[in-house]
Amino acid sequence: MVAKEISFPDFLRAVAIPMFGFAIVNPMGPTFMGFAIGKTNSGNSSLLFFSLNPFSQTAEEISTFNFDPHNIDADSLLKDYGLCFEIDKFLVGKKSDGQEFATPTLLFGNLGGETKEALDEQQLIVLSIIRHSNDPLRTLQNLTAYPMNVMERVSHEMSLSSFGFDNNEEKQIPSNEQLIEIIGHICNPEHIKQEFKGFNIAWEGAINFQRENGNVQLADSALGLEESLGVIGKLFPSLSQLMMEN
Repeated sequence: MVAKEISFPDFLRAVAIPMFGFAIVNPMGPTFMGFAIGKTNSGNSSLLFFSLNPFSQTAEEISTFNFDPHNIDADSLLKDYGLCFEIDKFLVGKKSDGQEFATPTLLFGNLGGETKEALDEQQLIVLSIIRHSNDPLRTLQNLTAYPMNVMERVSHEMSLSSFGFDNNEEKQIPSNEQLIEIIGHICNPEHIKQEFKGFNIAWEGAINFQRENGNVQLADSALGLEESLGVIGKLFPSLSQLMMEN
């Protein structure tokens, strides 16, 4: 099955099991993405990908399955339906089309699961998300250089981009050890808290930048921060709970 676009409101209505959420903190277009299981009109299930930033909210249906998403446990979902294969194939396709997303700087799962096999499948999915993103090794370098310091890291990344330094080197393929090192950063709850605060600042900053540079119509039609937090919080209540912790 070839992935097909669906409207973002249809995606929100369909979602039954939010699985993974991840985000890119970019002052020009902070983006929150993820994978979820939705319920189709026929009562079966679909694997969905979504992406939202201030100026665009999109979703795609990747594949369909013959089970009721309201009547399945996490272990069976992860072990029996080839989700890792489907997600990996989808991400490989995006990368081959030049549509891969930037490497996430925060990522979390939402499924749980009790068996080792289910937990291993979740890690494989996370590895796939990072591996097929735009530049994992550059992101690892920046995360290591600026631990728990989202604003200074983003300033550094923007300074490199403005001088074109980010495109001068051929991107290297990360090893599994390097991918796991990235996971150690971006899945750390304390890091996620700092990163999501930066994400919120970047969200409002991106809208204000467009308004201050004369793109008033684009800024006025943008998805506001409070509305975006409502969407993200509904999909991933655990993230909202984490952000309320001291």
